[in-house]
Amino acid sequence: MHFQITSRDSAASCRFYRELFGWQLAMTDDGEGFLDGSTTKDDAGNTGINGSIDNGAEPGVMFYVSVPDVEQALQRAERLGATRTKGPQGTPGELVTGQFVDLDGQVIGVAGTA
Repeated sequence: MHFQITSRDSAASCRFYRELFGWQLAMTDDGEGFLDGSTTKDDAGNTGINGSIDNGAEPGVMFYVSVPDVEQALQRAERLGATRTKGPQGTPGELVTGQFVDLDGQVIGVAGTA
């Protein structure tokens, strides 16, 4: 699982979430931040999820669900009534992603190595 927060000012959003949740974000030169889920743990020691805070014209929140095969997941989503909007794209064996719009118009991402 991976989340993505799009912000008009990602540097300010990174500061906000760092203060709010104690997130330790790795910052890029353009002010975007990346969160390694292994650095966020609950009281039981369970790790969090990876995520990013990116620059963009339209603010929003998105998440990616880990799947074994992105193309198969996108095809299944389409059979269930979703509309594919991206993908698969990326490098097989490393990171492949795709996106679809669900029945209520929510954009959902899928990610895997195939």
